[in-house]
Amino acid sequence: MMIHPTILFLLTDIASTTGFIVACTITLFFLLLQRRRKIALMFFITALGLMVSTTLLKNLFQVARPPNGLIEATGYAFPSGHASGAMFLGLALCFLSRNLSTPVRNVVYTITTLIIIIIGVSRIMYNVHTPLQVLAGFLLGILWAFIFFKFSTK
Repeated sequence: MMIHPTILFLLTDIASTTGFIVACTITLFFLLLQRRRKIALMFFITALGLMVSTTLLKNLFQVARPPNGLIEATGYAFPSGHASGAMFLGLALCFLSRNLSTPVRNVVYTITTLIIIIIGVSRIMYNVHTPLQVLAGFLLGILWAFIFFKFSTK
């Protein structure tokens, strides 16, 4: 199955830093509307932690992007910020939807999984990251999502 290039580009664009901040703001807004202040605070702290740690790791390792990227990408490549943000948000949304009805929850799980995979693959297909850089981003996103889960359930 081939994914249309426009869809790949839109998803990789949505997973940008700006897209991540917008998605986090919307999530925070809904958590606060539901009066889930503790979870909203933990979400904010872990999302911020993810952004800061991604930036610190990029500056620490200073790994250049692969040459001849098919889209414009700036900054260092390791770890992939798109992959870390997609993984963190996807897992956080799955965690937040765990009390929904089974059919709705399964739709959320399926859609978030597909989006995470597509974003990771798109970064490699566009030649702006290597598989290792995407994997490192995914692992960083998993780490921060785990911290979010751990401190949101206490």
